[in-house]
Amino acid sequence: MVESLSYSAEGMAVKLDTVIGQGAVVNGSIKTEGTLRVDGKVEGEINVAGDLLIGETGVANANITAQNVTVAGMVKGNITANGKLDLLATGKIYGDISIGDLVVNQGAILQGGVSMTTAGENSKAKAKSPAPSK
Repeated sequence: MVESLSYSAEGMAVKLDTVIGQGAVVNGSIKTEGTLRVDGKVEGEINVAGDLLIGETGVANANITAQNVTVAGMVKGNITANGKLDLLATGKIYGDISIGDLVVNQGAILQGGVSMTTAGENSKAKAKSPAPSK
């Protein structure tokens, strides 16, 4: 069995569970528990319990939810990541992002709103919200 590996922004090898190859087009929703790499095109919605990598040839016209996201290609849609968003030099994001940590490399494009929180802050804020007044 051949194991598929990719490399993170830090140069670390990352095991890929699912790959959407260059030239492939997916319309609809993608939901996976593992790590997803997109080198093709996705239109719809992406929900990844693990990490998501949009490769240099990857295009996602989708709202994205993942633990950590690395963008080297293009995303048109909103991104929610509990962990880190790495926007590489070739990456382009057109949409709002809600993330824990953000790294933007020189040359990258980010057009949209940015909200930075930690995963714990979101759950604490919801728990402490006062009841609506009558």
